[in-house]
Amino acid sequence: MVIEKRDIVIVINSRNQMFVNKRRKDRRLYPNFYGFGAGGRIEKGETPFKAARRELAEETRLKDKPKFLFRYKFSEFGTYQYIYEVITDRKIDNFEDEWQWSDWMEFDEVDKLSKRGKLAPDSTITYKKYRNLKKLNPL
Repeated sequence: MVIEKRDIVIVINSRNQMFVNKRRKDRRLYPNFYGFGAGGRIEKGETPFKAARRELAEETRLKDKPKFLFRYKFSEFGTYQYIYEVITDRKIDNFEDEWQWSDWMEFDEVDKLSKRGKLAPDSTITYKKYRNLKKLNPL
């Protein structure tokens, strides 16, 4: 059995805000849920790092080098999630192929989305692990 691998690149700015997006309502997976940064499937023969750079460029047009943070197994789908981070103050346009909305958010606003169950399930787990890793105020 091949276990799928996915990546998420968390994008933060110097004002300590997170780049957040709302998935389009016609998406097969988690329509109308919020997520953050950029991410997707790691293709066969592609390293997690190369996939993170590719997804970041495709979805945000950023060419920054992502920093690896951690990996975990997402039990809902049995996938491995590779989590990266990029810090930038560049403008990011909405990626209309996947998102109906995107913008920078304060962490307390993202906390509220998480508490109300508005983050996609994989984003919820990733966000909690990220907050703990960064020793940010708990949810």
